[in-house]
Order: sequence, then structure tokens, then C-alpha cells
Amino acid sequence: MTTLPVSTRQTLRRDLARELGMEFHRRWDSLTASSDSTSSLVKNAGLSQENDYWKNAWYFNTGSSDGDMSRLITASVGSDGSCTLESALTTALIGGETFEILSRWSPSEIHGAINRAILGGFPFFFDTNMDQSLVLKEDTLEYDLTGFDPWIITKVWLEQNHNRQVGMVTSAAATTLIDSTANFSSVTTAYYVSIYDGTGAGQIRAVAGVTGTTQLNVVTWTTTPDTTSKYCVWNPNEQRFDWVQLSAVRLDRKENPTMMYLPRNIPALWGQRIRVQYLSVPATLAADTDETFIPREYVLNEAMANLSAMRINHNRADRARYVELERDYRNKAETVRRRQQFRMPDQTLWTEEDHYNSQPRHNPMDW
Repeated sequence: MTTLPVSTRQTLRRDLARELGMEFHRRWDSLTASSDSTSSLVKNAGLSQENDYWKNAWYFNTGSSDGDMSRLITASVGSDGSCTLESALTTALIGGETFEILSRWSPSEIHGAINRAILGGFPFFFDTNMDQSLVLKEDTLEYDLTGFDPWIITKVWLEQNHNRQVGMVTSAAATTLIDSTANFSSVTTAYYVSIYDGTGAGQIRAVAGVTGTTQLNVVTWTTTPDTTSKYCVWNPNEQRFDWVQLSAVRLDRKENPTMMYLPRNIPALWGQRIRVQYLSVPATLAADTDETFIPREYVLNEAMANLSAMRINHNRADRARYVELERDYRNKAETVRRRQQFRMPDQTLWTEEDHYNSQPRHNPMDW
């Protein structure tokens, strides 16, 4: 939901490498593997410096899975630009694949520093998200929030679709729902179906198709409904009324809640979705294409501080230098944080009963 500029892990890694001052011939942004590269040897004409020039640098494949993308280079041959890897790759390199050469810090150290910077920015920086996976049920006011792990819930809405159709399940299988009394001839793949009571309650699926007039086809149920199950089917694209925004829900705790309690049930909306806007801890980056909304300048400075801290006890001769670098980058990150930290969005939830769902309460003193 956040509309701030995003940075990918790849761009952050490359920016960090530049900031680290890796010499022109000690780091490459993008190289293309030669066709005769193997699982233990990578070749490129651009690596044709003197023998062992690239020894102890790091090979990093930008196109492979995280578990098989980084290897230490143990030797290099200038005549053909080949580098021997410390251990063979699980999947051999294919000619034309792109890779990078990094020095001083390994890719895993750089990625770890980036993710620690992202997590270290919380709670000053956070993600704003929307979840619509909860279904309004018939027999409970309690809803489990652990499926999307919110930090703070700011707003809650209830869907109110005018064309909803409800009924009892006659039978069901792993990918079907049958109601022998229903007519689903007008239902299309734009529709959703939910189970709001009985076996399998709380599930929601997109309709994958209709067989005859009484059978809905869906993606496999987690729990197959049975004759105790009640369903709701509707087209979310045909809404005559806006979602109802609630001003009162109760949570088991203000921060990191695991349960949400509605003030009362609403039979007219059983089976409809509950939309929850919430703030969460920013996600770490596991792949080069993963994105973060945490300000780039903050992540880079905080990550540089983390990398410098790793070298404080690594070499006595450089200790004072890395102590100073860590302090300098940490101060820069703090300056960015103070200037750009996120403001909390408007919150509309109160602990009183919701006016939309209010119930008369016993009040003998007329207070």
C-alpha cells in the first residue's frame, strides 16, 4: 500500500559496492559468462588481468537461486579470463548468464548488512498493508490475525455486495462445491465463494468455473466443506455500496495483536470479506528483485555501518579506521532517520461500540 519509491536488493548491493570504494578492476557490475564456463569455472574476457588477480574475490550469479549464487574465487588465469571457484555450483553456468565480481565483503555479508539495516529502521520505518483474507462468519466474533502478522491495525472495513447469493452445501469435493437447490448459471470466473459457517468456515476461493447450474469449481479447498457448511458467492466487481468502515473493534493487545473481536455479528453480511489496514515490520530481502520502501539513503548508511562493524576486530591495523567508519555511517543513518521517518497514518478504531452495530445497553441511571 505504501507509495514511496522502492529499492531492490540488487540496486542496494551495487550502490553499497560503489560506496565501499571497490576499485574499477576489483569489482564488476555485470559480466556475461562464456559458453565454456562450468560448474567450477567461470570465464569472461573482461577478467584477463594477471594470474590470480581475482583470487579471494567473490563470484556472484545474479540469476540463480540464493543457495547457489555465491562462491569464493581461489585462482584466476589471465590468458583466458577464467576463475576457479572454491566449490562447484549445483547448477552449471550457462553461457550468457550474468554474474558479478565482488571484493572485500562477500555477497552474503552485504545482503545480511542490508537486511539488518531494514530491520533496524523499525519502528521509525514500516510497511502499510491491506489484507482481505478474513471472512465474516456466522458463529463467532473472534478472528485470528496470525496469518498476516500485523504490528498496529489502523482501519477495518466490511464488504457489502448487493448481488451476494447464500446457501447450504449439498456436497463438495477437493475442488468443487454443489448446492442442488441453487442456480449458478450467471456465475462467472470473476466471482468469489466463501464458507462462513460449518466445516471449512473462513475459506475464500475464486470461482474457476461452473458445471451445469449447481456446481462451482474452485482451487483446492484447505478443508473440504460438507453438508454443515454455509456458503456465499458474489461478484466483487459489481458493488453498489461501498465497504462499511468500522470505528470499533477490540484487539487482544494494541501492538502485535493476534486476535480481533467485532462488537456484534451482522447477518446481512455473513460470508463477505473483512478488509484490514495494518502496519507491519518491513520485510527483509531474499532475492535480487525483492523491494523495500525503507529510504535508500538510510539503508545504505546503516548497512555501511554494519559492514564496518564486522571488520573492527578483523585486523588490528585497520581497527581504528573501521571504528571511525562505523560511527560516521551510523550518524549519517540517524540523520536520515530523523529527517525521513514515516508518520503514522490516520487511525479510525476506537474501543467504544461501533455506531453502525451498536446495541442498547442497560443504563438504569440514564447516563
